[in-house]
Amino acid sequence: MNRACVGMAVLVLASGLQAGQDAAVKELKKMAGVWQATVLELDGRALEDAEKNKAKITVVVKDNRYTIYFDDKMTSSGLLKVDPAKSPKRIEALHLDGKHKGKVQPGIYMLDDREMKIVFAEPGTKNAPKEFRTGVGEVMIHYKRVK
Repeated sequence: MNRACVGMAVLVLASGLQAGQDAAVKELKKMAGVWQATVLELDGRALEDAEKNKAKITVVVKDNRYTIYFDDKMTSSGLLKVDPAKSPKRIEALHLDGKHKGKVQPGIYMLDDREMKIVFAEPGTKNAPKEFRTGVGEVMIHYKRVK
């Protein structure tokens, strides 16, 4: 392969990477704001209303950072990475504190202006869930945007 072909291949690869980064930045901007958990499912089982009502769960997303609150008390924070080009869309949460500090939690998500649905695998596992329901070691949370 001549130098011109190698140069062109590098340019095409770099522009593709930039497009992917731009899409991720746009998706994180759509995700920005305050979200209230409305539905929780854990290990394939929907939590009963009494279990869900034990704590009000709120997530605040700003840029690529998230902060989780239980009953208005900050419980954990971290960094988000999204890949909206995958199907389903992928998300990773890097825990910066709490019992999972330093672990990455892979997941999938759906997002529109008012609702967000995320299914996460256990922190520290390699593979994201494949569908919007839970199995052992997975959690699904539906959020509604707080105005």
